[in-house]
Amino acid sequence: MCHPLQPEVRVKVIIMSSSVALGNVIQEGTLIAAEGSSSSIILKKDDGPYRIFGIAVLVLMFGAFFLWSAFAPLDQAVVSMGRTVVASQNKVVQHMDGGIVNKIHVRDGDIVTAGTVLLELDDVQLKAQLDSTEGQLWEVEASLERLRAERDGVPLQWTTAHLKTIPTDIIKTQEKLFEARQQAQVSGQNALKQRQPQAQEQIIGLQQQITGLEARFDTLVKRRNSLDQDIGRLQGLFNQRLISDIELREKERESTQLEGDMASTKAEVARSKAEIARIREGMTETGHQVVLNREEYLKEVSTQLSELQARRTQLHSQQVAVLDKLARIVIKAPVDGKVKGFEVVTVGAVLQAGAPIMEIVPNGQDFKIIAEVEPAHIDVISPGLDAEIRLSVFDNARYFPVIYAKVEDVSADTLTDPSTKMSYYKTSLSLKPESLSLLDKEQLELVSGMPVEVMILTGERTLLDYLLKPFTDMLARSFNEA
Repeated sequence: MCHPLQPEVRVKVIIMSSSVALGNVIQEGTLIAAEGSSSSIILKKDDGPYRIFGIAVLVLMFGAFFLWSAFAPLDQAVVSMGRTVVASQNKVVQHMDGGIVNKIHVRDGDIVTAGTVLLELDDVQLKAQLDSTEGQLWEVEASLERLRAERDGVPLQWTTAHLKTIPTDIIKTQEKLFEARQQAQVSGQNALKQRQPQAQEQIIGLQQQITGLEARFDTLVKRRNSLDQDIGRLQGLFNQRLISDIELREKERESTQLEGDMASTKAEVARSKAEIARIREGMTETGHQVVLNREEYLKEVSTQLSELQARRTQLHSQQVAVLDKLARIVIKAPVDGKVKGFEVVTVGAVLQAGAPIMEIVPNGQDFKIIAEVEPAHIDVISPGLDAEIRLSVFDNARYFPVIYAKVEDVSADTLTDPSTKMSYYKTSLSLKPESLSLLDKEQLELVSGMPVEVMILTGERTLLDYLLKPFTDMLARSFNEA
């Protein structure tokens, strides 16, 4: 029997020889009893040192763990989901004016090269606009050439370029108009110029009339002088009472009549001279009218030239705009890549002006990471921070080492995911060159839109800080009054 208060180790020992005496010490135990040919021996063990050793080991382990948790730095990171995108961004294919789809040459997912025709739009309306604009432009060009000939007073001649581009009917119309206007101008000028000889003939006739009147006036003056002498002689005889007054009075009446004829002749001469002056003034006015008509004609031509030149500039701009639209009727791929997000499936579909038609994911481009960081963590996110990227889509991603990136840019404000309605900060990260080399070494190819897990390293803290933070936060809040 062993002592009830002491831990015992029961060992059964076979006594093989009688030379072994009771009381001999076996190892560290004490011989207690023997029965027959065999004996049961109870060894009493002292485990104090083991307890002390175990406690010391536990204390050292917990102490080491505490020291490690208190002083060993651990990386602190913000974890978010992200995706790979082409660094140069996908090329969005748009059409500035929109239109009706006439032909479809690609489908979503097709591989295209730069310049590959993607779509063709209907060009009926644009060609009609171009025909109308060019028709007006040709007419303006022909009118300008005609007006230049009218202005310079030279025959209307057409250059080889005009004959090649301007339709024949427009040229013939302008030639007829040129001839009609020239004839009208010449006829008007000739009508005015013909007045000069007629007026000159009138002046000559009046001058001859004046000469006759002046000769008559001289004759009348001579007759009156002679008559005045007769009257003087008769007046002397009458005063001497040698004749009666009848003859004297008759001579006086004749003298009065001569004076009347002289006055009438003189007035007729004055009227003829006044008529000559009026005719000469008319001739001067006619000359001025000829010059004025020519000036007004040239002024009208210059005004029409200016208006048509402005109209030609306007039409030329319209022509360039229509040609530009026609050149963009065929929508081509801007870069080599893969068609993405193309939803136009039927001919006749209407494309809205400026609306995205599809995207081209460029080939052979560098990739970057776009992460969506929760607003609660934005205070610790800034450009320049390092990040670890885990690519969970690869089959061997479990064993694939982490690749590294660096934060390049953080959006100035939150964005909203249209599907989840969750707010986030758009964060751009660039892959480090060594990570790209590692991808090439592992023969892993990134694809635009590939989901990734992003861990942005925001600093360091110890495990003890992490474990105590909830308690310190709770204590900080508990000492604040509501």
